[in-house]
Amino acid sequence: MKRAMILALMIVAVFAGCAKPKEKPVAVVNGKAISKAEFEGRLNEQLARHSDQKEGMDEAKLREAILNQLINEKLLLEGAAEKAIEVTDAEVDEQLTRIKKNYPDDAAYQAQLTERGMTEADFRTRIREQLLISKFKASLVDAESITEDEMKGFYKDAPVPLMTPARVKMRMVQVGNEEEIKAIAAEIKKDGFDKVSKRLESEGKVVISKSDWVQPDTFSKATGDAVGEAKVGDMVGPLQGMGGWYIIMVDDKEDPRVESYDEAKDKIKSLVLMQKRQGQEHMWIEKKKGVSTITKNL
Repeated sequence: MKRAMILALMIVAVFAGCAKPKEKPVAVVNGKAISKAEFEGRLNEQLARHSDQKEGMDEAKLREAILNQLINEKLLLEGAAEKAIEVTDAEVDEQLTRIKKNYPDDAAYQAQLTERGMTEADFRTRIREQLLISKFKASLVDAESITEDEMKGFYKDAPVPLMTPARVKMRMVQVGNEEEIKAIAAEIKKDGFDKVSKRLESEGKVVISKSDWVQPDTFSKATGDAVGEAKVGDMVGPLQGMGGWYIIMVDDKEDPRVESYDEAKDKIKSLVLMQKRQGQEHMWIEKKKGVSTITKNL
């Protein structure tokens, strides 16, 4: 009996020795851990976003910046909790729906989650936290506290004039494959956009969409550059984009110009509000750090 007990204890000891040690968090903020997985996930997002700039990137500084960002987020979430700020499931659903619209289909969205090592539940938590932080930041300065004098002062002293962006009106032919769009482009060059697009639309062979004023820089860089350089009446394309191939007809165009105070009023209010909130956020975080216990292990 005694030998059996000793053997059992030996087995437990062996398995305990083989057990994987718990991974140390990269930081702890007022008792709340920032895991290595959370940190690495955010780092990989930033590296992917700036993949074309990796050659001159100081990764050590980037890692430090991301760690500080995550620490600040933990503090801001505490601030939101202290003010009893809440985010509803409906608000999370609405934001998630907006994000999913940036993907061609659900498979592409799921692939992105897998690449980030996240489940949809993880992503929903991330969305909820970002919405809580946004609401807390907004609570630091009331939008209605911005005065007319502040706005006029901002407009007068702005180092760079406030400009209306370049914008265009356009029509677009969309099809699913390259061969078909090339054939349509050849027809348009011969018979004109109006004639060809009307015929193809009546035959149900293409999707024709017409825009109100849009900014070229809302498209991909390649499409935005091509549309921005085109003149009224020019055909742009064929171009490949999300969901297929496109030909664009530029119907009207406006160059950038300086906005008057009245034209820019809403924009000025937003900019003044953003500046004041950023200033208050910085002061709040520094004050919060002074009364917080923060340990970094990176």
